Amino acid sequence: MPQVTKNYVGQRLSFNSSLCTVRFVGLVEGTEGTWLGVEWDDPLIGKHPGSHNGREYFTCRSDSPKAASFIRPRRPADERVGFLQALRNKYYDDNKSQLEAIQISASKVVEEVGFEKIRRAQAMLQTLRIVLLTGQRLVGLLDSPWKEDDGLDRYAEAIREVALICPKVTELDLSGNLLETLLDVAAICKSVPELRSLTLNGNRLRDVSIPDEHLGLIQGAFDSVHELNLDDTLLTWDEIVSLTVSFPSLRILSLATNNLTSTPSALQLPALHTLSLAHNNIASLTSFKSLTQLPSLHTLSLASNAIRTLTPSPTFPSLTSLDLSTNHLLTLSSLTPINLSFPSLTTLRLSRNPFFAALPPDDAHMLSLARLPRISTLNFSDIGPEERENAEMYYLSKIAAELGAVREEDAGSVLVEHPLWEELCRKYGEPVVKRAVVGEARPGTLGARLIRCAVRMGGKGEGEGQGKEGEKGENGRGGESRVAVVVVAPKTVNVYVLKSLIGERFGLKTARFRIVWETGEWDPVRTAKLGKDDDARFEVGDVFENEEKHDGKTKDADESRGRFMRREVEIVEGSSSLGFWIEGLEASLRIEQVET
Repeated sequence: MPQVTKNYVGQRLSFNSSLCTVRFVGLVEGTEGTWLGVEWDDPLIGKHPGSHNGREYFTCRSDSPKAASFIRPRRPADERVGFLQALRNKYYDDNKSQLEAIQISASKVVEEVGFEKIRRAQAMLQTLRIVLLTGQRLVGLLDSPWKEDDGLDRYAEAIREVALICPKVTELDLSGNLLETLLDVAAICKSVPELRSLTLNGNRLRDVSIPDEHLGLIQGAFDSVHELNLDDTLLTWDEIVSLTVSFPSLRILSLATNNLTSTPSALQLPALHTLSLAHNNIASLTSFKSLTQLPSLHTLSLASNAIRTLTPSPTFPSLTSLDLSTNHLLTLSSLTPINLSFPSLTTLRLSRNPFFAALPPDDAHMLSLARLPRISTLNFSDIGPEERENAEMYYLSKIAAELGAVREEDAGSVLVEHPLWEELCRKYGEPVVKRAVVGEARPGTLGARLIRCAVRMGGKGEGEGQGKEGEKGENGRGGESRVAVVVVAPKTVNVYVLKSLIGERFGLKTARFRIVWETGEWDPVRTAKLGKDDDARFEVGDVFENEEKHDGKTKDADESRGRFMRREVEIVEGSSSLGFWIEGLEASLRIEQVET
């Protein structure tokens, strides 16, 4: 193989299997002789970003601070190979022994002549449809990059040879090689006429144009390519636009990990329907407005970017699938522009955004789904009618809770964040909004987690005759003092602690009394003729006949011949929290002494 005798900017080299691109050739202040400034494909093995002693000699395309090194031109580089040699190295090796023993039967062994072995290997290549030549130090169709003074005859002959050896290849992966120009890539693809998928990930092309004098030889080299992968090539957007003009039939394009921040000009790809811009540095939808000019685009990946907001946003009328996972969307309200910007969207990924981490997983999923009425697949999960209905009703209740936390005149400031409010109200009915009153604890505050318990001592049914603190009630048991006190306790406190607090205030041991919650509500009781033993079923609460007092109103017996009974709940001693037993933030409790 020819040895490299002259170095130049953009040259691709390999040292001990570590690939790099020459970014500088010249003198370095404070040293003697010529140096090569190289940018390593692996951005972690260098020493600096292209500077020495505070002086910058070249810039790297990588944003790593340690992507570059200075090396001497005399340092021996790894051998570079052409496409045909890479095929031979990967799929067969004709440098082995020319004779090979073959077992024909249990008693007969023959030796295969080396040429026959090569024919069999070539026959195998002729059936290949997928060729993977990653990391082969491949530099082009021949064993050196195409130079201006190279004769076309050599390339024409090599193109014909490769076309005969592997005529059925439809998928070609040339990732992680030493390709330098699009012309070198075109010469390879011209020799593979059935090519449909081309992968060039990790190559660093210095020239993405094809000189007019070479168009005749490689014309139509990319015409059949439907899928192109250019991940981690560190091409600029203008270079990508220029390169893809040569791919008129392109339908799928991947441009991940290229440090792209915007798409200032339009791609000339009328058939393109799938585009990946994942793992770049895009911050907003406005930075890729030019993509709206792709008439067939229906799938777009913006995963692992830096998108913080989706507004203002261009409109993508044909897009049906969008990936926004692993971005910087902070709140659920940031999803609102999706309905307007992507009117045909049905499939969406939102996982691993900050608002997902800030909410319980089920809440994040349901509230995201409810805000996006046209989505049928969210984070790879198909959405059924029942799940959507549950999510939307839950969302509606959340909006009602937000409205209840503000004054009625401030409701507009809440609803502006929920543009689907009216639509959901028409669909499910407007929920009851319980607004905060003066002095009432606001949701999320400590006051909203405390229960104020008015506790009195007495027998069942003795609520109306209660006196002030320290007074004797008219219906006191055995004439003992019946005192009313207030105990404030968190909802999370368990009943053991509550009994201790109450016992301390009344001077009672916890085992000497029970606690009954007087709910203030009335339950209907079916009228029945009671036997002498049936009164036990009404042990807790009072039963009124004929005239029944219900919620402060009198109901005539002629109107209802049934019975009503005060609803009272005994708070049973145990580890259950106070909030488990009591609804609301205020409660009337009665304690009754028991015999032990």
